[in-house]
Amino acid sequence: KLYIPITSYFLIGLISTLLGYYVKHIIPDPLYAACVILRSAEYYIIFFLTVNILKTKKQLMNYLNIWMIAAIVISLYGVFDQIFNISGPTGLYDRGWFFHQSNHMGGYLMISLILAVGLFTAVQNKLTKVLSIIAIPLISYVIIFNLSRTTYFSTLTALFIFFILKNKKLLIIPVICAVALFLI
Repeated sequence: KLYIPITSYFLIGLISTLLGYYVKHIIPDPLYAACVILRSAEYYIIFFLTVNILKTKKQLMNYLNIWMIAAIVISLYGVFDQIFNISGPTGLYDRGWFFHQSNHMGGYLMISLILAVGLFTAVQNKLTKVLSIIAIPLISYVIIFNLSRTTYFSTLTALFIFFILKNKKLLIIPVICAVALFLI
């Protein structure tokens, strides 16, 4: 059911990246344009592999637990980099570690945070709950120091929509986060 929308999204991204490079010269570096296209293709392939490989709820939960572990490891690296300056003078948040750019890292963290919050509120599995409890504050910390306005906006928007759909009483959480980010 999602093949046509996802394929359309990928093709629109591919066409807009190529137009940005060839027509408008918004993207000055061909290597950067190639990286954007390859990253989009990577996400596209991951989506189709995930959809076609996962058949049972147990497989899905294992996949999501591995995702949470990876998010925790990446967030721990971000926390240690913030405290001990592991990445050097430019820092993790300028380069985005192996994400090539801090906005891409922020996008991954935003998706991971929303998954963690969703898993915490919906799943009864103890391992998944524990991983979510560990992941939520770590990911939140790294998102704050990522200094990506796009990440801030998308995370708050996603949390707002999530809490509207899940439980309107919890809307206070993204509101408090938005106020706190505004005051920082």
